Amino acid sequence: MEWLKMTGPKFKEYAASGKGVAVLPCGSIEKHSEHLPLGTDTLNIEYMCRAACEKTGVMMLPVMPYLFVNEMKASAGAVSLSAKTILTFLEEVCDEVSRNGIKKIVLVNGHGGNNAVILTFLQNLPGRGKDYAVYDLLMVHCGRGDKWEKAMAMSKAKYVDGHAGDNETDWTLFTYPDCVDVDAILPDADAGASRLDFDIAPARAQTWWYAEYPDSLCGDPRVTSAERGKLLAEAVIENLADTLVRIRDDDKVAGRNRAFEEESHDPSKMR
Repeated sequence: MEWLKMTGPKFKEYAASGKGVAVLPCGSIEKHSEHLPLGTDTLNIEYMCRAACEKTGVMMLPVMPYLFVNEMKASAGAVSLSAKTILTFLEEVCDEVSRNGIKKIVLVNGHGGNNAVILTFLQNLPGRGKDYAVYDLLMVHCGRGDKWEKAMAMSKAKYVDGHAGDNETDWTLFTYPDCVDVDAILPDADAGASRLDFDIAPARAQTWWYAEYPDSLCGDPRVTSAERGKLLAEAVIENLADTLVRIRDDDKVAGRNRAFEEESHDPSKMR
């Protein structure tokens, strides 16, 4: 189910069921080497969430493409909002979802650069009196199971995919083949290797991604396979759907959240 396509009466019926869950797909707009579209993360997370929501009957909000890609501003096409704006936006969206009667909201993230800001949003909610539960789910954490392992065994990549490598290329070949320019894939086997030329470990510099992967490529997409991409996508969708069902059926998190709010505002109940 998709929020945008629901009629008012059907929406009210869903919200009144007591099992309402809203999924917010979180993507990005940024360069993905030379061969993948700027909206790779947005397109793929929307595809995976739509398929999982169709399998489970969970509600999907419109995908959010404008998030945190500050580290990609030296590459053409990036659109990045400030962390302050993103935190405000996420809170207001969640408040509105809750106002409409849906008290479980799952932020499904398809872009690694969003991790820190989404986690900050999540950890900033306790103690603020919210009557809803927010869940943070990384798409890559749904990459497991027999299909995923089979796809991993098919890989011929020299380097593990971190950005625009064989995994992202293959599943985009499956999900949006017309958006992939296979002929533009960098032919150098080491194009997706680290280019970091300074050692400050274990510290990390503010422009670490730009310094390490100047071509916006981390991995090896030279050998492509839509068949492999289908396995990767199906594995993610199956595990995402399973997680959404467990969130829908869970009755513990909301209780823990209510207990925390009570105890954090009443010194007599503090532990």
